[in-house]
Amino acid sequence: MTIDKNAVRVDETMQTNIPGVYAAGDIRTHSGKLKLIATGAGEAATAANYAKTFVDPASKLFPATRRR
Repeated sequence: MTIDKNAVRVDETMQTNIPGVYAAGDIRTHSGKLKLIATGAGEAATAANYAKTFVDPASKLFPATRRR
């Protein structure tokens, strides 16, 4: 796992450099990172959605999106 200034570096999907390992909240870093509770909650939702599609590729990335 890549550590940068005592935080885990992730990509835009919250995935670390180790496939299937995600990070969210104050433990992660990227350019423009804001350490706020609201930001961490949003990052956790993003990480969970991408982790689900990693484990189950047939699942929808945005489960609340309705099909027409």
